[in-house]
Amino acid sequence: MKRNAYIIILFLVFQVKILAQNPVYRSLNNLNGLPSSSVYGIKQDSLGFIWLSHDRGLSRYDGQHFLNFINNSAQSKAMSNILVHQNKVWCQDFSGNFYYTQNDSLVQVKHIKASGFFSVAAFSKSNEILTIGNDSIRVFDTQTQSIKGVFLQGIGSGLLAATNNGFQVYNDSKLFDLKGHFLQNVLPPPRSNFFSIQNINGQMYGFTKDQYPYVHLLGNEKKALTILRPGLFCQGIYTVNDEIWICTSTGAYCFNVDFTPKYNGFCFFKGISITSILKDREGSYWFSTINKGVLFVANLNVRLHTYEGSAMTALNINPQNDLLLLGTEKNELLQLNPDFTFSKKFSAGVNHEVLGFLPAQKGMYFYSNALHFLNPRYQKQWTMPLAVKSFVNINEQLSLLAFSGGICLLSQTNGIIPIPKWLRNSKNTWEDDKIRYPLIEELARGRSVAYNPQDSTVYASTSKGTYYFSPSGRGEIQLDGQSVFASHIKVVDNQVFIATFSSGILKVLNKKAVLYLSKKEGLFSNTVYKFQVNGNQFWLIEDGMMQCFDSQSQVMTNYNYTDGLPKAEIKDILIHQERVYLATSDGLVLFDKNLKPKNEVAPNIILTSFQANGVLQRFSPQMSLAPSQNNIDILFSVLGFKGENALTVKYKINDGEWLTMPQDDRVLSLTALASGTYHIDIQAFNEDGYSNKDSLEIIFIIATPWYKQWFSIVAAILAAVALFYFYFKRRIFLINKNSALVEEKLKLEQEVQKSMLASIKSQMNPHFLFNALNTIQSYIYTNDKENASIYLGKFSDLTRSILDMSNKETIPLSEEIKALRLYLDLEKLRFEDTLNYSITIDKQLDDEWVHIPSMLIQPYVENAIKHGLLHKKKDRKVDIRFQKEEKILHVSVEDNGVGRKRATELKVLKNKQHESFALNANQKRLDILNYNNKKAIVMKITDKHDTVGIPIGTLIDIFIPI
Repeated sequence: MKRNAYIIILFLVFQVKILAQNPVYRSLNNLNGLPSSSVYGIKQDSLGFIWLSHDRGLSRYDGQHFLNFINNSAQSKAMSNILVHQNKVWCQDFSGNFYYTQNDSLVQVKHIKASGFFSVAAFSKSNEILTIGNDSIRVFDTQTQSIKGVFLQGIGSGLLAATNNGFQVYNDSKLFDLKGHFLQNVLPPPRSNFFSIQNINGQMYGFTKDQYPYVHLLGNEKKALTILRPGLFCQGIYTVNDEIWICTSTGAYCFNVDFTPKYNGFCFFKGISITSILKDREGSYWFSTINKGVLFVANLNVRLHTYEGSAMTALNINPQNDLLLLGTEKNELLQLNPDFTFSKKFSAGVNHEVLGFLPAQKGMYFYSNALHFLNPRYQKQWTMPLAVKSFVNINEQLSLLAFSGGICLLSQTNGIIPIPKWLRNSKNTWEDDKIRYPLIEELARGRSVAYNPQDSTVYASTSKGTYYFSPSGRGEIQLDGQSVFASHIKVVDNQVFIATFSSGILKVLNKKAVLYLSKKEGLFSNTVYKFQVNGNQFWLIEDGMMQCFDSQSQVMTNYNYTDGLPKAEIKDILIHQERVYLATSDGLVLFDKNLKPKNEVAPNIILTSFQANGVLQRFSPQMSLAPSQNNIDILFSVLGFKGENALTVKYKINDGEWLTMPQDDRVLSLTALASGTYHIDIQAFNEDGYSNKDSLEIIFIIATPWYKQWFSIVAAILAAVALFYFYFKRRIFLINKNSALVEEKLKLEQEVQKSMLASIKSQMNPHFLFNALNTIQSYIYTNDKENASIYLGKFSDLTRSILDMSNKETIPLSEEIKALRLYLDLEKLRFEDTLNYSITIDKQLDDEWVHIPSMLIQPYVENAIKHGLLHKKKDRKVDIRFQKEEKILHVSVEDNGVGRKRATELKVLKNKQHESFALNANQKRLDILNYNNKKAIVMKITDKHDTVGIPIGTLIDIFIPI
């Protein structure tokens, strides 16, 4: 019997595991920008920046970026003992060297010589730094850069304590003032090994590092306070408002100012070496550590409980003992004990998250990838292979289940039990004396079930819709005639509420769904996965957010990581005994339901640098910039640490509209600005919409370019007048020049007219007239009236045609051909049919639409007859061809005369000094026509010869642009 008792005790011991609990925190370490994870001190300056001293130097943090300050000392890189005074930060390395920040670097204070070890230091009410040297209190005036000392023998191991009247010095169990006057005995040896003395609530306390007890009340009422367990190593004492924090190598403890334990004596971050603590202006806590960087806690009252690193997935209360039951991702059932320890009650042995559990009449249903029934001692009685999603009891004998295959009924007794008529259908069958299904005939994936005992109505949600079953009938729950896809159904005080995937929260009235909560009422998302109702409060789990809606006050409250919740997926929610429990992927989160998450502290916005064209400028109010410095970058910091990435920044330029900057953007870039005065307002809002009334105002002036100033404008006007003067003078010159050109052109035209008249004369020369009239006279003498009449008619037509064409610059090709035919016909009659001619026209040519200069071809034809064919006695031939070659009219005049050389010789024999007047005139005309024309008329003459070199005629090619 005794042996069995020992076994039970051992079993309970190994089943119970101490809960690892801490406030929910975010880490700042070497993985996200902090140069070192060994941090020794932390302070917040008057602007709101967080300063961190660590192994690599000093860093300033604005919530997004670290600005790192590194000293150049060869003795030590590590920094500690941060002192903030008048917007300047001072610190000390572990060799006793002092530094201060200037711009973006650390400057060493040469006047305070290093003592070789860390020296306690503090600022007085004036601008003096007090620090302990080997034999004196050193006083360094930061304004005059001078140092003086108060001699105290053997002060090297002394300490400083700030009081309302100034500072006191502790040395060798005695207190002195700064003048060296003895004040009182503190403690008799050997109780004098203090590492810090502090004035707390008007009384002096001394603290030891590892000698228990660690806290001693000094003065007349000497008393040792046994407030901590022995075996600790104390590293720092920090007064935070009305709290006293003692940092140890294994966690941090908080006390009231009378040293009574606060937070029930809870050890914060047990097992972690805490070096210092800061409570910032938003009420968040910062814990610096030796090797884990900085732990940022948005709310100390939001606790995270973990068990073997498992994610928590489901929550419920065991009505038999009123203790919290939890499911894990490893298919385990845990119990949270009153002393905040975990007891593992059951494990299904597979890695599958628990979807839920429900206490039954004589045990408990535990369901995930299978349904298990456990007895009151959490021992498994039976298992069914159903992937259950939701479970509800209808009565003591019958339960309702939603599982992956649909909706079914479960018997809670052994054997077949009667089913109410309103839950029956034609396909209901019992299987294994336990399950009867399907409740809904159409197969669908089950999601959630609920039961309203007031009207005996069952509600079931599936992947195809939401349905009800009641004694008065059954049907589908719809919203405005559309199916409702529910994630969770609950019956609260005989009212039915439905959480949906896309419509928020619905309420069922008369078997129809109506909107109850949506984004219009303040929901963060219309996708609600689970909810709990506690009195007037609706607690909702949504995408990335938890919200609480008070139906009485109609107020919606948001909860997320900025309020202390972890950045983790929330699986389930439970409100019990004024506490909120959250099952998350990080563990179990719990906090008081009356926790006020609203952050009413507005973020500070600080100008960090002002750049023009990429060059840093020393910013001053109403600063002036050169006209070319018109590409502006305004760099700023938004000092709100709870909100982290949830802060909003808006800006406006002059009297323009407020514009929202991209998330996490801390640079306002303005490019290619015109000259003028610019008034930039930048305003920051925290996660709850609070902002400072006074925005960041930046006023600067971009100077007007010299060319826009009055003297430049006057000079420009004068230059314009001069320009217009010279322009018009030039214009007049060009007009005169153009007039000269026009005059020259007129002369050329006159020359053309003369050449045309000359051409007419050449064609109407006396020789031609004489021959023509002789021919007509011979016809008259021979009484050949018909030929005389024909010849005379053609002669008159040709004369009229030539005179008519002489008045035109260009004529259709058809008119030129007509005149050529008249001329050749007259010459043929004169040569008594010894002259033959041909005119060939390319079929591609439209002689009515192609225009050429007037009387251009005829002189060349006349020249062929007059000089080439005249000397032949018979078989005289002239061939004229018109061909189209792309955009060129190619005219060829070919004869079979004696050639140009022979014709010249015959003229010499006849002593005729004849010059081809028509050809010369026509050539001059061509020169005039080609003047200033890109496309010129080209004429080419070719002398033809036979195989032995005897001239056999002449070929003239004329190329006329169409």
